[in-house]
Amino acid sequence: MLKHADGISKFLGEMRDRTFLPHGAFTVGEVFNEKPEELPDFIGDNGYFSTMFDFNETIFGASEKGWYDQTLIMPNDYRSCCFASQKKIGDIGMLSNIIENHDEPRGVSRYIPEGECTDTAKKLLATMNVMLRGLPFIYQGQEIGMELAFRCESVYSLFFSVPLLPSVFLRKASRLGEVLCMSSKEQLFFKITHLAQNYSITL
Repeated sequence: MLKHADGISKFLGEMRDRTFLPHGAFTVGEVFNEKPEELPDFIGDNGYFSTMFDFNETIFGASEKGWYDQTLIMPNDYRSCCFASQKKIGDIGMLSNIIENHDEPRGVSRYIPEGECTDTAKKLLATMNVMLRGLPFIYQGQEIGMELAFRCESVYSLFFSVPLLPSVFLRKASRLGEVLCMSSKEQLFFKITHLAQNYSITL
């Protein structure tokens, strides 16, 4: 948003002064594309918001080509993202730390390597989140370690029994000739479900 907005600082300052401050409101901003020098404007002592979400882990590996070209995040990448965010913010203000939300896949299915998603690994991820400097936000179901269940056999069969579902993804991605390089529908299924946002199918 910030990349394409002109005069947004004036609007946000007015919103803070006329809407938030009169009520002593605690506010959290969803901020993307901010520049380091702009951080005090957003969450400094007189910032537009009280805090802002840390999306550093969620945007890792993003590609201009689209979802199918996104690099999967590994544990060391996750760690580096956390450290980078904390270093960037420093003493400017406070971040709101998340693992997942309504726009993201289940964190334990995304950040823990396949085959290693045990209760111990889930607890480690949660411990990292709550021990970071800032305010941890918990999304419903996260507190009991819910996983995406897309990869179970019944869901896999359903996915490829409905012709429209895979064709929608293939048609979108094939414009750049990327998904067509995948050697099997299993690869396509893995790529789609790893970044899926459907919380109606969980474990």
